[in-house]
Amino acid sequence: MPVFGWDVSTSIVGFCALDESGCGQTFEYLDLRKVEGFMEKCELAKSFVSDRCLSGQEHYVEDRLGSFAFGKTSSQTLMKLASFNSVVSWLLHERGAVVSHIHPSRVKSVMRQDGLVIPPGGDKKNLTLAFVRSVCFGFPHQVNRKGNPQPWCFDMADAYIVGRAGFKQGCKDRKS
Repeated sequence: MPVFGWDVSTSIVGFCALDESGCGQTFEYLDLRKVEGFMEKCELAKSFVSDRCLSGQEHYVEDRLGSFAFGKTSSQTLMKLASFNSVVSWLLHERGAVVSHIHPSRVKSVMRQDGLVIPPGGDKKNLTLAFVRSVCFGFPHQVNRKGNPQPWCFDMADAYIVGRAGFKQGCKDRKS
């Protein structure tokens, strides 16, 4: 059975469907950067989720608060992200999905086993994107006029990383 990874944020939501062997098959995103208002973002997320979720499927969502350095992100931003993460998780649950939240440290640990290592001071976003592009040959990489990756590429790559970590963790849980 395929599994799904989500990178939830109030600006861009990344989504990845992984096949039965844990390879990324479908990469999509929902761009919310120009949407004003929390409830409007929730309405768009509801449509996005309902088009990608069936009852009984395994969906993995990164536990958002663990990935922010306190002092660098305002408490208002953290609360908004936590709220939106909760809404998306609830929408998945409401559609009958099996929703699991994965702490960022767990994602990092599992992905290190696959070969993704971010050195201290390394550019996490670009290194993650390069890694995903190297292991998922169908990854939809797009660049802007300056040759830089489009912002949603990073979110889709993060969704794969979350889904892959969930897939590997789920495999261990199923064998136990």
